[in-house]
Amino acid sequence: MKKEEKLYCDFCSIELKRQLIGSNVFYYCKECGRITSAKDLVTFKINDDGAQACV
Repeated sequence: MKKEEKLYCDFCSIELKRQLIGSNVFYYCKECGRITSAKDLVTFKINDDGAQACV
């Protein structure tokens, strides 16, 4: 099994938590709520009203 390197939030410098949803891997920041897709490393944030905003 390949060991993954640790990823950190660009905004909070907190280590991201790995989340597997279906066959997709995401990384979640517990501090600010940003989610980063491992596939293309696009960062987005879920707003209070549920809308996604690219950051």
